[in-house]
Amino acid sequence: MGKKSRMKREAAEVRSHRSVASVRVPPRVLVEREPVMTQDEIQVALAIELHDQVEHLRLLKLNDEPFSHPDNQHKIDKTFKPMFHWLDEQERTGESDAMPDGTVILQPEGETEWYPVADAFRSVADTYELVAKDQGVEFDGEGLRKLANMIDYGMPLTQREVDAARKSLAWMKSVTLLLTPTEFSNFTTAIMTRQTLVEMGIL
Repeated sequence: MGKKSRMKREAAEVRSHRSVASVRVPPRVLVEREPVMTQDEIQVALAIELHDQVEHLRLLKLNDEPFSHPDNQHKIDKTFKPMFHWLDEQERTGESDAMPDGTVILQPEGETEWYPVADAFRSVADTYELVAKDQGVEFDGEGLRKLANMIDYGMPLTQREVDAARKSLAWMKSVTLLLTPTEFSNFTTAIMTRQTLVEMGIL
């Protein structure tokens, strides 16, 4: 074979290698298919969804049942238990948790948030004053409001003030049994709206 023929063949082989190397083959994409549910799994999923919908409707209906309803009574404890507990601690030790600036605070059991005691007590008293007017009953929450004011001014509390506040809370709890969660929510919303308007200087 001549020298020129050999060079031509080698050049052809190089071009062949280059053309093969320049061809890019796209990666193979594997499409994952959703697992097919069996008939039993479908029935279980539908049963769970139906149960969740029924439970949601039940809870909505409970909002229009009075707090005296067995399934609503735990909501009363959630509201009043921290306040009664704070009064119990005052009787037992006379001590309170406070912020560095002296603001007296409480932390309901099972929660992570702390709340100013005076503001909380005063807000509750304002709410039940509105409830009393709406229900046409005499307001008996001044004991709690007076306690809140004394806390604000850093005045020492005596057994007399603690007893009066406890009496106010007992009256509020009894009134609550006649309300529904929806009604109570409307009262608290009205009080919060009024406080906001006061802070804005509108009222």
